[in-house]
Amino acid sequence: NLNAMNLALNKCRNTQFRETLKLAIEFQTDLVEMTSHYCTCGECSKYQGRVFSVTGADSRFPLLPEQVYLYGGIHKGCRHSFYAHVYGQTLSSDGLDSVDPIAYSNRPLLDERSKDEIEQYSKMQLDIAFKKQAAREYRRLREKLPEIAPKSLSAYSRMKKAGTNTYIKIKETAKEHGIRLKEFK
Repeated sequence: NLNAMNLALNKCRNTQFRETLKLAIEFQTDLVEMTSHYCTCGECSKYQGRVFSVTGADSRFPLLPEQVYLYGGIHKGCRHSFYAHVYGQTLSSDGLDSVDPIAYSNRPLLDERSKDEIEQYSKMQLDIAFKKQAAREYRRLREKLPEIAPKSLSAYSRMKKAGTNTYIKIKETAKEHGIRLKEFK
C-alpha cells in the first residue's frame, strides 16, 4: 500500500534508512532485509538477516521494529543496514539463500552468537572505548599542555597502551597541571 509506505517514510529520522524506504516504494515492495555480519551485539544478533514488513501489509513477515525509524538500525550506533527486499527475487547478501526467508524471519528473537563471537565483540567494544578515551585525553593535552603532547594521536595511543616511560612522565606532568589521564581497564 503506497499510502502506508509514505507514512513510514515520513516518520523515518535516519537518512540511510529513508533511502531504503524510497527504493522499497520504487520496487513496489513492503519488505526490507537487515544485513548480517560477524561480531555483532546481542541485540542485533536477534534481528540480523531477517526480512521485515515495513507496514505490516505482508503478514508472512514480522513487522519492522519501531526503533529502526529512529536509528536506521536496532539501536544508536548500530552498524547494520537494511535494503529493499522483493520476495522471490532478492538474493540475500548474507549467504542465507538456502534458508526459507519466511521461517528464518519468524524464528524466536534469541541471541544466537557463539561464545567466540561474544568474546570478539567484547574485545572490539573495549578497543573502541580505549580509542575514544585516548582521543579525548590527547585533545586535552594538545590544548592545555602542547609542549608535552606527542606529535600525533596514534603515538599517544601507542605509548598509553604500552605504558611507556614517556607516557608515565606525561601522565605525571598532566596531573601536576590538574589534568587526570585515566588508566584503561
